Amino acid sequence: MIHNRNVRCVHISDLHLDLVNRTPQGVPVWDHFFWARKTARNLNPDLVVITGDLALDQGSEELYREIASELVFPGAQVLLVPGNHDKREYFATAFGRRYTLDPHWPRLDRVVETGGRTMILLDSADGEISRETLAWLDSFLTSTASAVRRGEQDGTVLLWMHHPPLGGFNRFMDTNYPLRNGRELVSLLEGFAGLLRFHLFCGHYHTDDQRHQENITQYSVPSTWIQLDPETPGFAVASRVAGLRLVDIDSSGTVETLVIEQAPETLSSPADS
Repeated sequence: MIHNRNVRCVHISDLHLDLVNRTPQGVPVWDHFFWARKTARNLNPDLVVITGDLALDQGSEELYREIASELVFPGAQVLLVPGNHDKREYFATAFGRRYTLDPHWPRLDRVVETGGRTMILLDSADGEISRETLAWLDSFLTSTASAVRRGEQDGTVLLWMHHPPLGGFNRFMDTNYPLRNGRELVSLLEGFAGLLRFHLFCGHYHTDDQRHQENITQYSVPSTWIQLDPETPGFAVASRVAGLRLVDIDSSGTVETLVIEQAPETLSSPADS
């Protein structure tokens, strides 16, 4: 028996915050973060997911504690996955026991249920999905597919991660910072076509993009820092306007999303109270 309800998520990524350099590339990144927080609160989500690069260059306990003190979303669960600029070993100290690393599983791969909906968090902070994670994911999805066959689930699965496995929409990032084994992950997910439909939410590329392949729909969310020019082979800033993505999943598994961008007049606004 399927007992899903409507779930509203807000997807935020690539904050690139720092305690010293508070205006990288001339951008007031903390103000942009506070804009994203205020915007998310006004959307009344059930879930807020931040998919990595909380830190500008390299994460620290002090930085994460400061961020944790600001991650207040009344009525919403908050989930985090690390990005390539983060230090996952400091997450538990700042963000709670959920992020405690097991010596036998030193990554933050997790499964969370929200509103009867399966949410899979994949840790790609090392620039790839580990062999152990791929094996675990295959086993988990095999079990999920069996539940779909029995009529216990509707086949919609949401994945949240930092790196997009489906590239091809930002030349600079594809060349320099791709998910190294993205094709392996995509092949694994495609192996469940006909039973499972994957909605994959990622950041890292600092580009608003949506694309579909087989049974995978991938959504890349804008950064709250800067957006990169997708056509330039070198590093080039296309915009300093922050963005986030609203994600609504209804009880039947239909997913609708909307990118919300910061209005120009709010670009240098003070933090909300």
